[in-house]
Amino acid sequence: MKFSTLDAFRIVGFADKVLHSIRHTGWFTADDGWNGETLRGIVLQLPAAARRERFLAGYVSSEEDNGVTFEPSTHETVDEAARAADRLAEIAAEKERDYAAAVDAAAFVVDATAEAANIRAHALTLARERRALCRTLPAESFPEAARTLAAAIVRARRDVLKLRAEAAERREQGEWRNPEAFRETLGE
Repeated sequence: MKFSTLDAFRIVGFADKVLHSIRHTGWFTADDGWNGETLRGIVLQLPAAARRERFLAGYVSSEEDNGVTFEPSTHETVDEAARAADRLAEIAAEKERDYAAAVDAAAFVVDATAEAANIRAHALTLARERRALCRTLPAESFPEAARTLAAAIVRARRDVLKLRAEAAERREQGEWRNPEAFRETLGE
């Protein structure tokens, strides 16, 4: 659940401030740790019922000014809620990292596939032109041009194979991190 107003709750504090054994101030949503947001566990207290304290575990985003996402169950102690809040933030950040990695992998696969197709088309054009030249003139009459064309075709083939291998590796990574996001980005 996500709430943008916290009027019914008392904010106890961030999980790392409540429970000092938590030695970080949140979880990164990007693999590199620099881009993206940080999700940080937060503990909220509900009004006491029958003189029993009840706590909620949730997390907040460093990029959103309002809003707490929390689990709907309550906790008996503030320490228990702090551990749960930190774990919620960790799980949500991991899901976001996996989603972003899958989308990036799919975008790479799309771009690499298109680039490989363009390189291949260019190499085929070079090969046709080289064949046409060789039919009209012997290759000995233009040795440097024949070598340059042959080398360009070999380079193009190597580049296409490299792109296809990288795309296959990124496809595997994307399908592993978040198959649904990967396929959705590919339009499958």
